[in-house]
Order: sequence, then C-alpha cells, then structure tokens
Amino acid sequence: MKNINAIIIDDEYMISATLSNYIKEYIPEINILSIINDPNEAFNLITKLSPDLIFLDIQMPKINGFDLLKMFRKINFDIIFTTAYNDYAIEAFKVSAFDYLLKPINIDELKTTISRYFIEKQINTTHQYDKVQSLLEKIDKETNKTELITIPEIGSLTILKTSDIICLKSDYGYTDVYCEDGSKITSSKTLKHFSSLLEGNPNFSEIGKSSIVNLNYISKYYNEGTIVLENNIKISVPRRSRKTFLESLQ
Repeated sequence: MKNINAIIIDDEYMISATLSNYIKEYIPEINILSIINDPNEAFNLITKLSPDLIFLDIQMPKINGFDLLKMFRKINFDIIFTTAYNDYAIEAFKVSAFDYLLKPINIDELKTTISRYFIEKQINTTHQYDKVQSLLEKIDKETNKTELITIPEIGSLTILKTSDIICLKSDYGYTDVYCEDGSKITSSKTLKHFSSLLEGNPNFSEIGKSSIVNLNYISKYYNEGTIVLENNIKISVPRRSRKTFLESLQ
C-alpha cells in the first residue's frame, strides 16, 4: 500500500501534537501534511491539500467536526474521528463502521485503529461519502435528544450534559464549572473557550467576562445586581451588563 497523506484537525494543541508525534514515531506509512488547530481553516486547507485521511476532532468551538463534514459536497477522503465522547457518538461510529480514537490518545489503541484502517483500505478502496451521510443523519437525530459538552481537566476529560451545568466562573485562566448535583469541576480551559462552545445556546447568558450562567437555574435576581442560582450560588452582574442580562430573562 502506498503511503497515506493525512491531516490532523483538533483545536487542542497538545492532543494534536501528541497524535502527530505518535504517528511519526510508530506509523511511518502515514505522512502528516498539516496540523490544523483552528477549525475555521480546515475546509480550505483540506480542499487545497487533498489528503487521503483526516483525523477529525468532534467537539470544537463554532465549527464542530460534524459541521465541517457537512460543508463538503463530496467526501473524497477517509476519516478517523478523535473524540472525548463515550456515548451516542461512539454507537453511531460503530453502526456506521467508522474508526475512532478516544481521548486522551493511547498509543496501543492508535496502532490497533490504524491496522484496522489499512486492512479496510485493502478490501475497499472507495471513500466514505455514503457512510458519512448515514453517520450525520444518526448524529443529528441523537443531538436533538441531548447536548453534550467536553470539560478538559488536567490529565482527563469529563463529558456533561449542558442542561446539568448551573454556571461557569473564570478563575485565573482556569474555569470552575458548577453542576446541578453540587459538584464543581475545574477546567484547564479559559472561560472564553466555553463561551465559544456555548455560543448560540439560548439557555446560557454570559455575565461580563467572568461568568456564564444557565438561565434555567436562576432562582432570584436582586436589583443591586446579584443573581442567586440553584445550590445558593451567587454571581454579581456588572452594572454595564445588567440591561442585556435582564433582557435575556424575558
């Protein structure tokens, strides 16, 4: 089999760099053409470089992996998904016969996945257009049932339903995620990262530059600018943000 030209698409720099290093060290049959950390650049670069294979992250800000695939009128490349999902997306991958890697990337799982991919390529030399369409239909149906978000921590990832999040607070470059069950998760990502992920979600409102609240969990608002949320969580609304925030409650 000829060498495979590949592109890695993942907004997490360390994860994409680790995957690239593993491939260079252990799988010389794959040539990494480019690593893309900004999903907004992915469509044009894929079109320009015409890779045989892309390693595609699912949950990225503004344009997730599934949205990116929908931009192509024809899929003329193969796909291996890299994902932190461990629920409905994995089942959809299995049903649609897609290869995938769970984060954090494990070298043994990478080798197994690539071996399976090479075997499949020898049996079937066509690309995955029909499979992609079937997968996207399954994902769209499941996404309507529940919306998930990945919370990167130091050394791990937590998958949550957005409906279980009460609020998110900025904490010196980190983000504290407060959950309905009373737990708190400290993420290694900034609040700006989560603001991008939650953009367009009508249940969440950004309060200044320090907090994002789930409007469904607000129990009281005081005129001096204090919000009381479930579990007695209190957040101050800056004066300049109060008008916009009150409008979001209507």
